[in-house]
Amino acid sequence: MKAIKLISLLACLFISTAILAQQDSTKSKEQERIFRRFRVELGFGNAYFAGKERPVNENRLSFDWNITDHHTLGIQTLWSTPSETDTVTNSSTLATYTFNYFPLKQTPQRDRDVLGLFASIGMGVTTSTTTGQESFEHFSENSFVMMPSLGVRYSHFDANVSYHFVPANQKASYFGLMIGVMFGGGVRNKIK
Repeated sequence: MKAIKLISLLACLFISTAILAQQDSTKSKEQERIFRRFRVELGFGNAYFAGKERPVNENRLSFDWNITDHHTLGIQTLWSTPSETDTVTNSSTLATYTFNYFPLKQTPQRDRDVLGLFASIGMGVTTSTTTGQESFEHFSENSFVMMPSLGVRYSHFDANVSYHFVPANQKASYFGLMIGVMFGGGVRNKIK
């Protein structure tokens, strides 16, 4: 029963996203796109596991497509690299949807004028590898993962907070704080 509710919720989310993106793309030609269509992002930060005293390093590589200026779809890969034994190492691949909000009324003319907020949801698969007390003991488990995040973007940089939620393996769930740099996806050059 829970699976049916989750699938219904996800279907409603994706249908509403498609409707909003279609409405956004049917605006008049005078309201031309502001941002380029594709971007790649590298992110670095910390993952805070429950019950662990110290955070572990977390890294992100993301490939995104700006459907419109406000709606983005992407593929994101995350991996954590712990520094202590008897800890869980996660490697996740997620399909993501991001809503971008830019509160400024005027159209940005340069990348350094871009300031905005974003909310993202990602769903995919995570591989959790637990290293035991002996270095040769490794236990791997694949699970469904969901990751909501909120952040702020300035120019080609962003900072976000996220929750990497793995329902089947609570040891693999964590809060993440990350900063990132984007390549591409900036303000388009206007033809004069």
